[in-house]
Amino acid sequence: MAGSRKRNRRAARRTALPPFNGKGRRRPGRLSIILSAAALALLLGLLATGGVAVAGAVFYQQIKEDLPAPERLIERPLFQSTRIYDRNGNLLAEFFDPRAGRRIWVPLKDVSPAIIQATLATEDPNFYNNPGVDWQAVVRAAIQNITGGRIESGASTITMQLVRNALFDPEERFAPTINRKIKELLLAYEISQRYTKDQILEMYLNEVYYGNLAYGIESAAQTYFGKPARDLNLAEAALLAGIPQAPADYNPFTNFDLTKRRQELVLDLMVKHGFITPEQADEARATPLHFAEPKRDIKAPHFVNYVRDLLIQKYGEQAVFNLGLRVITTLDLDLQQTAEQIIRDHIQQIRRYRATNAALVAINPNTGEILTMVGSADFYDRSIDGQVNVALSFRQPGSAIKPITYAAAFERGWTPATILDDSPIELRIGNRVYRPNNHDFKFRGPIPIRKALAGSLNIPAIRTIQFVGVQNMIELAKDMGVVFLREDPVQCGVSITLGGCEVRLLDLTSAFGVFAAQGVRHPPVAILKVTDYRGRVLEEFKPGPGKQVLRPEVAFLITDILSDNDARSFVWGPNSWLKLASRPAAAKTGTTEYNQDGWQLGYTPDLVVGVWVGNSDGSPMGPIYGIQASGPIWNRFMEYAHRDKPVKPFPVPAGVERMTVCAETGLPVSSGQQPTDSGPNRGNRNIPPGRDQAERDGAPQARGCTPITDWFIKGQKPVPGPTVAPQTPTPTPVGTPAPTPTPGRSGGPLAMPSVAGRSIQEALEILGSLDLEVRQQPRPSNQVPAGQVISQNPTPGTPVNPGTVVTLIVSTGGNTAVPNVIGRPEAEAKQLIQQAGLDVHPTVTYQGHGMGIPDDVLKRVCVGCVLSTDPAPGTAVPPGTQVRIAVRKD
Repeated sequence: MAGSRKRNRRAARRTALPPFNGKGRRRPGRLSIILSAAALALLLGLLATGGVAVAGAVFYQQIKEDLPAPERLIERPLFQSTRIYDRNGNLLAEFFDPRAGRRIWVPLKDVSPAIIQATLATEDPNFYNNPGVDWQAVVRAAIQNITGGRIESGASTITMQLVRNALFDPEERFAPTINRKIKELLLAYEISQRYTKDQILEMYLNEVYYGNLAYGIESAAQTYFGKPARDLNLAEAALLAGIPQAPADYNPFTNFDLTKRRQELVLDLMVKHGFITPEQADEARATPLHFAEPKRDIKAPHFVNYVRDLLIQKYGEQAVFNLGLRVITTLDLDLQQTAEQIIRDHIQQIRRYRATNAALVAINPNTGEILTMVGSADFYDRSIDGQVNVALSFRQPGSAIKPITYAAAFERGWTPATILDDSPIELRIGNRVYRPNNHDFKFRGPIPIRKALAGSLNIPAIRTIQFVGVQNMIELAKDMGVVFLREDPVQCGVSITLGGCEVRLLDLTSAFGVFAAQGVRHPPVAILKVTDYRGRVLEEFKPGPGKQVLRPEVAFLITDILSDNDARSFVWGPNSWLKLASRPAAAKTGTTEYNQDGWQLGYTPDLVVGVWVGNSDGSPMGPIYGIQASGPIWNRFMEYAHRDKPVKPFPVPAGVERMTVCAETGLPVSSGQQPTDSGPNRGNRNIPPGRDQAERDGAPQARGCTPITDWFIKGQKPVPGPTVAPQTPTPTPVGTPAPTPTPGRSGGPLAMPSVAGRSIQEALEILGSLDLEVRQQPRPSNQVPAGQVISQNPTPGTPVNPGTVVTLIVSTGGNTAVPNVIGRPEAEAKQLIQQAGLDVHPTVTYQGHGMGIPDDVLKRVCVGCVLSTDPAPGTAVPPGTQVRIAVRKD
C-alpha cells in the first residue's frame, strides 16, 4: 500500500516542463559504467549462440555510435496520407498522418488524472520508479528468446515505446532484431536521464495512436467523446487507455463489445496497482459511454472504416497512415448513396412503429465484390448508435436462415415435393417444453417443402432440421460463409433453423450468394487494388473460380422455390415486396421472436442483397413484420441496381429434370395406383416452354394420387418425408362474423374487428379468418385475466388489408417477464431486474475460466457482466420472484 500511495502521489504531481536541453546533438557520456556493463552482458547473452566477447563489445560500441539523437523527439517528419477510392475512382476518404493535423499537443497539466492513471496501470505501472527500462522484464525476455536470436516477448516501458515510435524509422520500428532492441534500451535510459518523468509522459500521451485517425490524447478525447482531455471521466479514460495496444481491434465504433471488455480489463489493472478502489471500478463499468458525433468528411463511412481495418490488419497502422497508399475498393458509390437515401426515406416512414435503424449489403455473387455496405440509417445519429456497423454486428436472423436447412435436406434426398407435417409439435429442452408456432399461429397439415419454405412456416423447418441434424446444417452454413457468434452453435439446438443463433448481415448475404452462383462460394472482397506512393502494386484482386460448396442442382432447387411467387402467395399475397416488377428474383424474409429484427435477403444471377431493420439496442419494433420493415428497402434497391441490366433467368443446371409425383406423398406414381376424376396440378410454373402441353396443363391422374410436376435431381431417388398424420387447417369458430377478405396490395380494405376482452385463442381464430397477421406482446395485469387480450393495434374499425400485422397486448395475469440483462454490468442488471418488480437473489454466482464455462460463452460478455439468469429472460413469473444471476469474474 505504501508503494501504491507513493506512486499515486508522484503521478499526481505536476511540474512545469523545463526547456529541452541541447540544439540538435545528443549529450555524450550519460551512460553509467554500471548500465554499460549490464547492457553489454545482456548483449553478449543474446549473442551467445555463436558470438564471442570481443565481437559483442565491438557490436555494442557500434550501436552506441549509431544511436539517433534524442532531440528528434520534437523533430519528426511528416508522411503522406492514404486515399480510399470507390471502384470508379471517386474519393471516399483520405487518411492523414496525424502530424498533418489530427494531433493536438496538450500539456500534462491539462490531462485528466484518470487517463494518466489508466495509462500507467495499463502500460507501465512502475513508470515513476524505473530508469526508463524495466531491467527485470528485459532479462526475462532475453532468457525467453535467447535461443532464437529474436526478441519476441514484451518488457517495453512507456519510455521505450516513446523511443520506438518517435526516434526509429517505420522500417526499423517493429523489426524483431537484437540491434533495434539494444538501441531502444540505451536510448530509453538516456532519455530518462535527460528529461523528467512528467516530460516523458507528456510526450508519450501526445504521440500514441488511439485509432480512428486520433494521435495523442487530446485528439482522442475530441474524436471519441467530443471533449478536452482534462474533462475525461474514469469510464472514458479506461476505454481510451485500452485502445493503443490494438487500435484496429479496440474500435468502439465498429467493435464496441470487444472494446468494452478491454475497458473492463484496464479498470481491473487500475485496481490491481492501487490507482482506484474496486467500488470506483464498478461505478465506472456501469457508467454509460456517450460517443461524439464524428466529422462528416467521409463518404460511405462504415465501409471506409471496414476497409481501413482490413488494411491495418495486413500492413500495420504505420504503413496505412504514413506510406501514402492508394486503395481502389469494390464499392459502387452511386449504389451506396442510393441505398443510403432509400434507407433514410423508409426509416422516416416507419419510425412510428419504433423502427429506427437499418443496414444493407450488396454483393456480386460471382466474384464476392462488396458493392454496397450501409451500416446504419445515419452514421452521425448518436441516438441510434449510428457509428456502429450493423452489417458487421451479430443479430438473430429469424427465418432468413431456413434456406440453408432445406439445402442440407436436398443434399440428403428430400425434394421440393417432399411432404411435411405442419401440425403442433412439442420439443423438450432440458426441463422445459417448447411448443413452437408458425408466425400466423395456423397449422396447415400436410404441406410440400415448396410451400413450407416459400411461406416461411416454422413447424416444417423444425421437422427438416430434425431430419438433417443440427451439426450437418451448421457445417453447411459455415461452408457457405456464415459465421456464428457462438463458438459452438450446436448449443442453439433445433432453434438454429428459426434464427436462434446470431449471425452477421455481411456473412448471411454472402451465403445467399452461393445459391445465386449455383453453389459456388466467393468470399466477400472489399479491396481491388493497393499501390504505394510510388505506384508500386502491393496487392490486386483477380476473380477466381471460387469453391463449390453446394451442388448446382441443390442451389437451383432453393432458388426455384425462393423465386416461386405462386408458392408463397398463400402467406404473402401475389404482390408482396418479395416480388420484383422487372425480373425474376429469389427472396426470403426473417423476423425474430420478439420482433427485434426484420430481415430480407434475395438475389438475381447478378446481385445478392441483404437488408436488416430494427433498433441497435435490441429493443422490439412495434406492429410491423419483417417483410414490411425490410422488404420495401430491398425491393426498391434491387429495382434501382438492375435498372440498366438485361433480364436474366436463373440458369437450369443439366443435373435436374421435371418429374411427375403424387402430391400426397411427394414420391413417384406407383403402378398400383388408380386414376381419379380430378385434381390440381401444382408446381408447374417452371416447366420450360418447349415441354409437352399436356404436362403443363396436367398429367393423367390416378386414384389416391394427385399427380404434380416439380424439379428433381437426376439420379437421386426421392426420400420420403416423416410420417404425416391427417390434419385440418386451424378452424374458424362457428358464429364468428368475418368480412370477406380482399387482395392485399391490389384490393380494398376491410374493417378491423374488435378482439379486446376475448381470449387469445378466440382472437387468433377471428383475425386468422381475415388473413391478418398477429404479433403478441405479453404484459402483466392484475385486472385482466391471463390469456385475455388487453388491447389491439390497429384499433377496431380501422381499414386494413389482408396481411396487415395486428399487435395484441395479452395479459399474463399478475406475472411479469424476466428482463434480458445478459451482457450488462452486474450493477445495471440488478437495477433492471428490480425495476421489473422482481428481486435479485442475494447469492451471485461468479464464473470464469477453468470452471467449465466454454470460452465462446465467456467471450460474449465483458468481465463483471451477466452471463445468464435463472429464470431465463422472457420467462413470465410472479412479482417479487427472485432471479439468480451469474457474472463473469475474469
